[in-house]
Amino acid sequence: MTLFVGVNETDITPPLGVGLCGYAYRPHGATAVHDPLFAQATVFDDGDARLALLGMDLITLDFGIVERVRGEISHHLDIPISHVMLNATHTHAGPATRTYHAMPSPDPVYIEILARKLVGCARQAAGNLQPASLRFASEAVQVGINRRERVDGITRLGFNTGGPADPRVRCIAIADSRGNPFALLYSTACHPVTLGGDNLQISADFPGAARKKLRSELSDITTFSFLQGCCGNINPWRRGGFAETEANGELLAGAVLDAFFDAQPIQSVPISATEVMVDVPTIPPPPLPEVKARLAESEKELEDARQSKADDGKILYLEGARDFIAHLTSLAEKADLHPKCRFSIQSFKIGDLQIVGMPGEAFVQYGLDFERQSKGALLALGYTNGCHNYVPTAADYPLGGYEVEHAYRFYGELMFTPEAENILRKTIYRLLGIEKPDMTPYTV
Repeated sequence: MTLFVGVNETDITPPLGVGLCGYAYRPHGATAVHDPLFAQATVFDDGDARLALLGMDLITLDFGIVERVRGEISHHLDIPISHVMLNATHTHAGPATRTYHAMPSPDPVYIEILARKLVGCARQAAGNLQPASLRFASEAVQVGINRRERVDGITRLGFNTGGPADPRVRCIAIADSRGNPFALLYSTACHPVTLGGDNLQISADFPGAARKKLRSELSDITTFSFLQGCCGNINPWRRGGFAETEANGELLAGAVLDAFFDAQPIQSVPISATEVMVDVPTIPPPPLPEVKARLAESEKELEDARQSKADDGKILYLEGARDFIAHLTSLAEKADLHPKCRFSIQSFKIGDLQIVGMPGEAFVQYGLDFERQSKGALLALGYTNGCHNYVPTAADYPLGGYEVEHAYRFYGELMFTPEAENILRKTIYRLLGIEKPDMTPYTV
């Protein structure tokens, strides 16, 4: 049995003026393109099965777009939908491609072009199949730091030097039949938020800067695909403008280069894919009288802002807050005291390499634990096939903070309960083939 791999890359940079996503209160759309956005497709084929893996310089994708793109790739490549995986880098300097409350809506014209490009990228990769082998290595690097800082008993976004973070980058080099590498996949866990909300230029943030550096050092390689890990509570320790973005990218690229030159052959066949759906419990909505009162207050605040001619960023934020409370009202009217979220978990197995993806902003503890308990090379990914919400550990809930108490409002979904951790861990351990996993609860 021989592994065949095909790769392709396509430019997915949106036009100027498109709404940027990731931060609230941006006064208007993109004013310039600092660096282009790309998507890369890698197709694996062992003669019996075929897998398509896409990395994208996007914040995430609406689930409707995910369904369309995966469905069309499935059709054109003649593979099950479970054999198509879409992973977003989660850049906060890219276009709106998911509906977030208080942020710009996706531009339908750009979304149509984007969907066609993603499908076309996968189709072209499938047309480039050639005999291939895999090499794997991980290298020490820490672009990010735990951001859940405790100050005077309050959890805020800051710098928690004692908290867990991802200390490594994992690198998969793909070589042709002559042993010449032609593609590189690499993954670590860190929010691409070197650039703040004041930035109005399109950028892939540090993953794009790393790719630029790698291209200059490894000119024979066709595609460089960054896959985002479980970075829900991890930000870059160096933040600011484009100088800091370049510095973060060069730090990551340097570690990828070290891993590339140290990579060792791994078994690359057979290949397979599994996708399972689990019901993850969420908090119930507030009582109906409470949300109705909150809705009235929100509508008044929005009207006052309009009368005072507040800027577009504030108006958009208040509209989003109003819309989310209206959504809570409809949920409260249903009086469901035990709501649940249908949560998809996907696993690729490529010989000794395993890739597991979740559609959420999973905290770094998940990825570190899955890697520690797995039997071989592993990429544990968040932001895969869309994104529901943040996925903290159970121990993080009592500490509160943005990820636990506030972010779900932007997502327009109810927050998961602490029981989510146990459900997701058990499911993923099973997918990874870990027969007797360590289920000791995470601590903070």
